[in-house]
Amino acid sequence: MAVIPAGSFTMGSPKGEVGRSDYEGPQHPVKIAADFALGSREVTVAEFSRFVQASGYRTEAERDSEQGIRVWDGRKW
Repeated sequence: MAVIPAGSFTMGSPKGEVGRSDYEGPQHPVKIAADFALGSREVTVAEFSRFVQASGYRTEAERDSEQGIRVWDGRKW
């Protein structure tokens, strides 16, 4: 985990930047109100599976079948 400290920064590329794409702007201020931790590497399917087994975690889609969202459980369809 890496700690992201509270603070602020400008998100987006300046309008005149060479090679800038439209989706990189407009620049705007972003404020992070409180420190938070972020995973510093990807989580594997096996790691997430162990987490689900240990915690009983269920996604919102699993809790609300009205959403019509399918959840992959590792089996071939």
